[in-house]
Amino acid sequence: MGSQQYRGELERKRKQRVDAEKKAGEYRNKESKKRAEADKARQEATKTKSAAT
Repeated sequence: MGSQQYRGELERKRKQRVDAEKKAGEYRNKESKKRAEADKARQEATKTKSAAT
């Protein structure tokens, strides 16, 4: 295997890893937002329930 081939392989792997990390970060961000929204909705539901009783 020549050095050019190694270099190309490393570049490809690096790009794949960067893309995977970026995608994972986006999913984490999305999950975090959804959890925060759910928590807020839960708190609002608790407030209205407490006020009604």
